[in-house]
Amino acid sequence: MSEISMRQLMQERLPASARGLLNRVASLSEKTGMPVYVVGGFVRDLLLAIENLDIDIVVEGDGLRFARELAQELKAEVTPHSKFGTSVLHFKDGTHLDVATARREFYEEPSALPTVQPGTIREDMDRRDFTINSLAIKLEPDGNRPLLDFNQGQPDLADKIIRVLHENSFVDDPTRIFRAIRFEQRLGFHLSRETEAELVKALPIISKLSGHRLTNELVAILKEKQFTPYLRRMQELGVLVMVQSELSCNEKDFAVLERLEHQLRQPENQLSIGEADPVSVRLLATLWSLDSDAFESTLHRLDLKGQTGDKLRRDRSQCQAVLKQFGSADTLSALQIYDALSPGSVESVYWLLAITENESNESVQLAVERFYSSLRQAGELSLTGDDFIRMGLKPGPLFQRVFRELRRARLEGEISSREEEEKLVREKFHPDG
Repeated sequence: MSEISMRQLMQERLPASARGLLNRVASLSEKTGMPVYVVGGFVRDLLLAIENLDIDIVVEGDGLRFARELAQELKAEVTPHSKFGTSVLHFKDGTHLDVATARREFYEEPSALPTVQPGTIREDMDRRDFTINSLAIKLEPDGNRPLLDFNQGQPDLADKIIRVLHENSFVDDPTRIFRAIRFEQRLGFHLSRETEAELVKALPIISKLSGHRLTNELVAILKEKQFTPYLRRMQELGVLVMVQSELSCNEKDFAVLERLEHQLRQPENQLSIGEADPVSVRLLATLWSLDSDAFESTLHRLDLKGQTGDKLRRDRSQCQAVLKQFGSADTLSALQIYDALSPGSVESVYWLLAITENESNESVQLAVERFYSSLRQAGELSLTGDDFIRMGLKPGPLFQRVFRELRRARLEGEISSREEEEKLVREKFHPDG
């Protein structure tokens, strides 16, 4: 693509704010004498006409100094990372800009973090993961915007191909296995034959990834709009079992995942139940079929500690308890439905809907609909423990009995106001009642 057509493309496809920012960067490039480039996914998506304002800047020279001066000029906060020669500029509107020193890198051993040294823009592009992400646009002060393509990224964009830059790419950094699948599925591209062969050959190296790095890549996939095709592709390529030996999905699992995606998209569910965290509920779905030991070992492998791991355990246990209770009872009272569903998170409810959607026993589906349409609100009480004390009740196990009786009466329509709650407490629980 010629310089003038690249400039026209940016004029047509970028908002004025982004063009203005890049012009300011180009002006500072002239002032400092350091060549500056916009690179990577921003350039790829610009050529594909995909909106992407996540801008990455690479500087041939002192990227840390350039970032400081740019932050001062743009009145932004700057966070430097001296070890890698990178900085992040934070703007008042919540957006950010990444600025990096052009560098070359080498890996002392597979899956290790790279050792980096200052380099040229070509060396920086040559260290990238895939050809389509190794494109750069030079920000020249005169307004020209030449496109630099050292690795045939443009032809691969045209042919919809994901291709690594060298044969040891996945061995050096096995997180690229997950990124290859992510770009392939998101863009509707396909892995080149050689790239797929190199990916499969490198699969055992996944075991060397730390749980933290592995989870970061999985979370990036879990955040995608359509999750099931990504998981299916990981299954096809043999990635899942390399993450954890017991981790596998069959066609029934994929069908349930599709139902989950359907439930998540339903406007009526979002209004009544609320919006679920897609990462949390999809992770629960992925690990659902594991037995208890395999579930715990997978949490350990992914380094899912603290609140994240605890939430997954709670959601899993909640769903198992509801399925057991609803499967063993012919009918459930309003109070039983309330007790079963009220402790659950939004994510657990969506998963319950997905795994029971096509079953002949519709008790869970009907109970969820009843709970969110009426019981959740009906079961809210006006009185508190302090009110009980004021009414002369002594704190202790009695309080739980009182709360439960009040909620039963509310749910069954026997009472509907604070005054009626107080009357019931005095009649049934007050020592002088």
